[in-house]
Amino acid sequence: MLKAVFVAAAAIGLMALSPTGEWRVGDAAVEKCIAEYANIDRAVEEAGTADAEYARIDGFPYFRINRFLASYDFNALKPAERTEWIDQLVQADKDERAIEIGNLPATKRGELYGNLERDPVTSTKACADSLRAFDHLKPEAHKALPPRALVPASDAAPAKAAVRSPAQLAALTAATPPLTTGTTVFEPMGTKPMSAYTVKLLVDQSRTEELKIPEPKEDAAERLFGSFAPMVRVSGEPDESMVIPVWKDGKIDSEYNAAVAYAKFSQAKWKGAPVLQINYLIWFKANPLDGLIWRVTLGANGKPLAYDTVRMNGSGYLLLLESGLQAPGAATLPEIPDGSRLVLTVDGASHDIVHVGVWDGVTRDNYLLVEYDRLRRLYHHDGETRSLFDAEGRSGTGPGAPRQWAHHRLANGSYFDAPNLLEKMIAGK
Repeated sequence: MLKAVFVAAAAIGLMALSPTGEWRVGDAAVEKCIAEYANIDRAVEEAGTADAEYARIDGFPYFRINRFLASYDFNALKPAERTEWIDQLVQADKDERAIEIGNLPATKRGELYGNLERDPVTSTKACADSLRAFDHLKPEAHKALPPRALVPASDAAPAKAAVRSPAQLAALTAATPPLTTGTTVFEPMGTKPMSAYTVKLLVDQSRTEELKIPEPKEDAAERLFGSFAPMVRVSGEPDESMVIPVWKDGKIDSEYNAAVAYAKFSQAKWKGAPVLQINYLIWFKANPLDGLIWRVTLGANGKPLAYDTVRMNGSGYLLLLESGLQAPGAATLPEIPDGSRLVLTVDGASHDIVHVGVWDGVTRDNYLLVEYDRLRRLYHHDGETRSLFDAEGRSGTGPGAPRQWAHHRLANGSYFDAPNLLEKMIAGK
């Protein structure tokens, strides 16, 4: 496959956005691919299976982007780095379209197959390669891409921020509270923490060749997910915590076949370099569905640089730092021994984290670690699947509705997935 390298002009003005790309008019093969993309998009829109984790880029139907990728200054990238950046955009669109097409009702997939005269997923893969090679030769495409490669702000901020007093912040990380009647302690099944040396080795081996983006896969991913998965102490009935979101009778519900946490990698930047983040999504039985995200940001040395958490609707953000880093409104954790596992104490009624500490007890209850992407392909009915989230990145309606990854807008106007969030919080912005 010919790899395109888009060279950003020194000064680029915003061009009128075109969903097709005005430079492609007149080429029959390219126009056929554009028509196929339009056909797929139409079917996805009509069926309501559009996915909102990555943003589309006007004029480039074979690209999608997130805030981390949009943070790169294209003018500052070397040619090989630009090529790898393009690789990331292409792969993001292929992954998104596989989910969108896979969630189409069987009848709609059949109609789409007939209209395209080939499998829709095959079409997206072939057309991505064709359009990329074609656009590589067009200066108009080089100029059009950089100003369009951004993620628009579209979500309203939560109504209010979580304000915690110095005493409340101190209590969050004080001595671990004793177990009480009705409290269940869940441990990640079949996992164990690794040393910082091993973590650093696995993360460094997973970095991409040019941009050094950490992207652990397969065995490395499983080991990293397991290493930093927290213990979870929840007051209340066990079947009301760490539930599995499901579609039931056309509505979102939950069930407790097993305690589950959904794990996902993301990337951020620390002092200009990409760092790995490990996210754990925990759901609770509630109407509407409720939950929280617990995130670990790893430093270059393989040790956690910071921890933070947010509710599924984007509210209640909390940052926790180990000694050496400080930020307004952040809690300070004592020094955590290498290879230790943290325990989150969650109030079963409010679903708020009320304490974070090092676990030194014994438990007999386990939870499973499941890939986050399963939430985007939940069983619906008759063998068909549907995402937990709609085309706007929400699950349900109203300010308390859970939001999809990339749609957790914090009270300060920033986003939970913003690559510079940690640096902004430490700077007090």
